[in-house]
Order: sequence, then structure tokens, then C-alpha cells
Amino acid sequence: MQSPRRPSAGFTLVEMLVVIAIIGVLAAIGIPAIYGALIRARQAAIAADIAQLEMSVEAYKNKYGDYPPNFLELYTTAHTAGSPDQAWATTILARHLKRINRQAKSAGAAAGVDLRHPLNVVDPKDNSLFLLKDPPSSTAITSDPAAMVSYIDPAEALVLWLGGLSANPQYPLTGAGGPLTIDTSTMMFLHPDLRRETAIHEFKADRLKDYDGDGLYEYYPPSGSRVPYAYFDSRFYDNGWAEFSMAQVPGKVRPYVTTAAAGALAYANPQKFQIMCAGLDENYGDGFSRTVSNPPVDRKMYPTGAAIPASNVSAYAREDLDNLSNFSTGIFEDKLP
Repeated sequence: MQSPRRPSAGFTLVEMLVVIAIIGVLAAIGIPAIYGALIRARQAAIAADIAQLEMSVEAYKNKYGDYPPNFLELYTTAHTAGSPDQAWATTILARHLKRINRQAKSAGAAAGVDLRHPLNVVDPKDNSLFLLKDPPSSTAITSDPAAMVSYIDPAEALVLWLGGLSANPQYPLTGAGGPLTIDTSTMMFLHPDLRRETAIHEFKADRLKDYDGDGLYEYYPPSGSRVPYAYFDSRFYDNGWAEFSMAQVPGKVRPYVTTAAAGALAYANPQKFQIMCAGLDENYGDGFSRTVSNPPVDRKMYPTGAAIPASNVSAYAREDLDNLSNFSTGIFEDKLP
């Protein structure tokens, strides 16, 4: 007579509950760690991208003998004082263009052409002059030349200079192959071809956007952020600011200050430039004002994030903490004391 078969062994309910509990604990430990590692990887990719941009700006200086200026001074330059030619000649931008077009300057002087006036450093066959005014206008501008390029923002300036200038030394901006070309039928800028032989930086095409629709590209981080990099030239740190509203994502940023000798304030990366990124939260930080004053208002201090009301320094907001820059190693939060 055969004995009855014993049922095969299996997990009891208690054992299954124990296994589920262990899996839950491991997930609770592992998932945040994995998520944190992914965040750090994305931030490291941005930091590497900023480092590449920084090297390109230095390469630009090595080639042209000067850091690329941004256009912020033209919002505030008293270019109505004196003659327009004299006012334009005092701007950083005009001096920079004259440095680039030294050959044309010599030729122009021989021909009696006053190259202090922007009409003589912008190709007259290209009506870009008309659109380089804020707000854009299709009316010829002759009385206020410094206003012609006043609306190129700190995100667009980075792409404009590093994307390559025209090989024509007299017309570095608007000559053949230069960054500024106008569609005379619509009076809008045409997006430039950034695969130029004179390009300083190889921009990734999928990260060049024109969210504000003015025909000038901004460059965006590899994180997929909808807020672009901002570039600040040290010569205009005091009144430097940028305010973005790209794809309905607001963002405001100013150059950051730091402490110097005897507790005095100085700017981070003095005598050079700042390249800023809003981080993964797509927000540079609240509290900045676009008000231009001397001394400037609403600055913020790196790396402490401390407020100094007497010096118009505001404390970090939460959104400042994951910002990145060319003067920081990693995010700002990592550098807090």
C-alpha cells in the first residue's frame, strides 16, 4: 500500500510578508541613492559643459586679445550725451570691434572714414542696423547708435561671439558668414549657420533655441532645462543682469559677489567673466531686480549665501542652491560653509 504524497513545501504567509518587508527596506534605501546618483550625473554633465564654454571664451580672448563683451552697457550708457559718434566710441563694444577690425581701421582712416560710428563697422548692405534697436524698428537709426545693439541679452551674446565672426575684418558682425543677418522682407534676424570656419565653440544644434523669437539663439544645458546659460563680462558686472522668460519659465540672475581683503566685496571671477546656469530646477533664484543703480542692488554672495543689507546683498533663495557656474565646482549648495 502506497503512503499518501506529502504536499510540496512552499512559503508560508509569514515568510512571504518577511520577504516583502525586506524588499521594501532595500527599495527605500536604494531608490533615493539611485535617484541622487542620477541627479549628480546630470549636474556633472552641466559642470563639464560650462568648463567647455569657459575654455572657448578663453580661446576667443587668445584669438582677439579681449574677452567677448556682452551688450548690457548699452541699456544704461548715456549715449545721448555729446555727439552720437563720441558716445558710441566710448562703449566697450565699440572698442572691442575696433580691436577686431584693426586692418579696416587703417584702411578707413586713409579713406577719411570715421570708424567710431557703427554705420562703418556694420555692413551697409545688411539692414541689421534697423533691428539692433530696442524695441526693434525698421527705421534707419543715425542719432542714437549705441542703442542699436542694446537688446541682445546675456544668453544670446555667448552664442553670438563664440559661434564665429565674419572673416571680413571691417564687418565682423554683419559681413559674410557673420552672426547677424536680416531678412529684409520681415525685418527679423535669420538664424546663423554655426558651422562656420571661424567658430570658437562647437555648439550642439539640439540645444540651440530661440524661445523669445528674435532670430538670435540662446544655448541650453544638457539637462534639458528651458532656461539658458547667461554670460557676464566683468567690465559690466556692476550693472549686469539678465531676465529670461523662456517657454513660460521665468528666470532672473545677476553676477555674484564674494568677499575680498578686509571684508570688502568683490565679484567672483574678477577681471574675467561669469557663466551661469540655473540648475535642474530651472530657476536662477528669486530676489534680483533689473534696477540699475550704483552701487547695484540685489546682489548675492558666493559661497556663503549670506545677506549683507548695508551692501545691498540679499540672502540665497532656495532656487540659488542648485545653480552652477564657471567659478564654482559643482552646485552652490555644496559650497555652503
